[in-house]
Amino acid sequence: MITIPLSVDIEAGYSADQNQIINHIIQLADLGVAGINIEDKPSHQNSLRDIKAHQALLQAIKQALRHGGCDLCLQPQWTEAALHERALAYQAAGCDGFFIPGLTNTTMIKHLTALLSIPVNVMLLPGFSDKQALAELGVKRISSGNALSDHLIALQESATRRLLEEHVVDFLFEQSVRTTWLSN
Repeated sequence: MITIPLSVDIEAGYSADQNQIINHIIQLADLGVAGINIEDKPSHQNSLRDIKAHQALLQAIKQALRHGGCDLCLQPQWTEAALHERALAYQAAGCDGFFIPGLTNTTMIKHLTALLSIPVNVMLLPGFSDKQALAELGVKRISSGNALSDHLIALQESATRRLLEEHVVDFLFEQSVRTTWLSN
């Protein structure tokens, strides 16, 4: 059990059906998840979902949650005007934050944080990880995306390969890991 807020990246909602997407989110909320990131590019499409359609989905999600950041910059062609249009649409839908992975242009980030009244979340990337500089731009939240899990998976794959090839285990015990046992 964790005692800090947990946010879950649900990709595009794991369905093309709006009701099923909302169902997934309600299930996460019932588990105690504090927030979600939902992409506006469904996995079965090569392009972003229409702004109005995504805004309607976000409004439906917020409505369902009341009763119970967009991955634009990773697309090949986008503009600051398109970014602002989506950000304002999502804010108007009632979103509690705007997550924009891939945006590293500090001028655009400054414009975006000034434009919105909701927190802006950006993704840390190589050479783009100065938390103080991001805070000065108005960024309220940062994410490492899947970088930490990818790094850990690579380490696990390397260790597994070594186990299989060298048939030794001693290297697994070279670094001590502190484990805290939780009790009820």
